[in-house]
Amino acid sequence: MQICKEAYDAKFGENVDFVERTKRIIKEFGKEVATPDEARRILGLK
Repeated sequence: MQICKEAYDAKFGENVDFVERTKRIIKEFGKEVATPDEARRILGLK
């Protein structure tokens, strides 16, 4: 099923909103957000 971008954004917001919420939740758990380089290392990416 294909969902149009407008419907998706209306329900979930834009990517920046998701990232900001995720950062807030991570900090609420007393953790630190990984830097891009740390995330690549954790995921085994180059």
